[in-house]
Amino acid sequence: MNNKKQLERVSFEALPTEVEKQQIFKEHYLDLAAQLGNGARPVQRTLKELYPVDHPCHLFIPHLNTLQKHIKKDKEDKHFNIEKSKKNKPQLYAYLRQLQKLNTAIFSKENQDLNKIPLTNLFVKHAEICLYSFNDPLGEKVDLLAQWCVIREYYSRARLDNAFTDDLDAILDHTPWLDVEYDPTQTLYALAVKKNPKDLVPRIGYAMVEGKLVDGRFVGKIDDKAWQICVYYQLRLPYHIVFINRYEIKTTYRALSHVNTIMSAPIPTPEQREKFGLRSPEEYRRINIAKGMIASHLKDQ
Repeated sequence: MNNKKQLERVSFEALPTEVEKQQIFKEHYLDLAAQLGNGARPVQRTLKELYPVDHPCHLFIPHLNTLQKHIKKDKEDKHFNIEKSKKNKPQLYAYLRQLQKLNTAIFSKENQDLNKIPLTNLFVKHAEICLYSFNDPLGEKVDLLAQWCVIREYYSRARLDNAFTDDLDAILDHTPWLDVEYDPTQTLYALAVKKNPKDLVPRIGYAMVEGKLVDGRFVGKIDDKAWQICVYYQLRLPYHIVFINRYEIKTTYRALSHVNTIMSAPIPTPEQREKFGLRSPEEYRRINIAKGMIASHLKDQ
């Protein structure tokens, strides 16, 4: 793997706000520091090589003192020894074993960072909280990959000192995956989101992609069977998918400017499913996305 890999520019520029760009860039340089295994100066030097003055990302390179502080804090999050939880917290042990299989399958791919494979103390902290909410260590009610996405989002925000988690908290507080007798658009969770969509529409990074709505149908870089879509059905959220909508507008001086917004695609109606050949919500929920990803990894070894 090339340790000096740039951020994928189109995906980075598709992020809706400067705050989100800062957070993704911070995650990028923390990952770079872990890969290089060096202090702040070599990391800053590498960032300046990757992103010269004329590059849009150059503005996000932090001051050396800030970089030192962030790298030092990140290094304090050590790898978690799963075997130590076997005796004291056997249910957590079983859960962590499953999450570790997923982490390995996801981050063992050619374009991923191998340093992310071991679970860390910070990740495990949020995994334990989510275990008490989902109460489903084997993924019998909610596929483990959907649970992993929620845990990973909590972990990623904590790692970047982003304290805002209202959208994630709403999922755990209202447990929409248990409302099996209700229309997902009429649950307590859905009602809460309708009251405050700005804060509560979920931004689950690993389950978000770039796309657009065409005649009410989501069209993006993934197909209709993609695991990202399955995550929303597994959690019984009132969406087909939440995505980044990226479009261009002309400014006063006729120059093109990129505008990025977070949008959600509604659950297709039976008529839309028949027209476009889409699966039903129950068919999406029956897809074992975690086991499929782990099996794919084992086949590739």
